[in-house]
Amino acid sequence: MKKWLLLLIGMGILFTGCTSENTRTKATIETDTTIETKKSKTQSTEQTTTEMKQSVEASASSITESSSEEVKNTLWDTNKASQLETFVTQWGKTLGQEYKSYNLQNNVSLYGTPLPSAVIDGNWKMAINEAPVTVQWSEDGTGHADFNLVAVYSDVETGEYLGQHVYFFGFQNGQPKVYLTQQNQGNDKNYMYFNETQNQQLKQGFIDIVNGQTPQTPVVEESTQQATTTEESIVSSDSPSAYSVDLYERAETIRGLYASQGLNEDILNSIPDQEIVDSFVGNATNAQLAQSTTNLLEKYPNLK
Repeated sequence: MKKWLLLLIGMGILFTGCTSENTRTKATIETDTTIETKKSKTQSTEQTTTEMKQSVEASASSITESSSEEVKNTLWDTNKASQLETFVTQWGKTLGQEYKSYNLQNNVSLYGTPLPSAVIDGNWKMAINEAPVTVQWSEDGTGHADFNLVAVYSDVETGEYLGQHVYFFGFQNGQPKVYLTQQNQGNDKNYMYFNETQNQQLKQGFIDIVNGQTPQTPVVEESTQQATTTEESIVSSDSPSAYSVDLYERAETIRGLYASQGLNEDILNSIPDQEIVDSFVGNATNAQLAQSTTNLLEKYPNLK
């Protein structure tokens, strides 16, 4: 009897121990599971946060790159317009001329024709190298016309009557172009004829500004120093001696000055004396000689 009692007590203790162990094991498993779940949730949250951060950074980078690309690809803006005004003003001074800026709200009157409005409104047709083109005013250099005009400069207010210039700055097929007209009369086609300027300094200055570069400051070449005091008195329309020399001698003197600028003497000799004399602006100062040479080259580009 005592043996059975001891056996029952031992089995009871053993059962109680197993139950406690199972309880502890279950509790441990549940605790581990809870920890793993929390850890998994934490990792998931961290991953989601990282992915969101990367997405935001990528979007910001994309916007920045897009914005930078847009700025880089802008053909024309107010900053470039301001640079051009400074450049053209200085360029004009080196030639003894004063240039002013014009636009649709402030037209320049070239021998009675308001520009640029006349060619934009269609009253006149802009012709480049005798070929008619469409033209429109553009704030950024883009548009659907053959020539997108962004700036107009002229010396009409201060230039000699038959030596006035109007320059159109703009873009043709996305390329910067500078066109000049000095037209002083009408024609059957009602064309306003323009040709690309032969003045390399002006052309390159505009190109540099368009490309975001600083244009070279215009200067008068030292080669114009060859003009002498005697020659000045001969060709000056303000000098009494100018009228005491016949047309041929005056023309020959001016041809010599042009030749000193590197112009072709054979072609110079083929130009009528009166036209040679009329082409010369003012006295034989450095600036005026340079301007006269430029004017002649605009009409006879093969002179050089």
